[in-house]
Amino acid sequence: AMERRCLRGGGPVPGASVADGKLRPFQPGRGAAAVVGYALREGLGPEDRERCEGMATPELQYKDRLERRQFGAGGRRG
Repeated sequence: AMERRCLRGGGPVPGASVADGKLRPFQPGRGAAAVVGYALREGLGPEDRERCEGMATPELQYKDRLERRQFGAGGRRG
């Protein structure tokens, strides 16, 4: 149900075709497998967009967001 509500095309797309940089997954070097990503539907309301972005965010961007929440904008403390 959330795929239809959130995602353009209802599923994954080639990562390089994701226009929103926040949702574009890291692509490894030449010769490696391409990583798929998710493009959000146009016209989502603010609440739906926030929820959908949370589910479609790639691993590295998600990790960065968690670190900012835990440690603040200055990065890790230690």
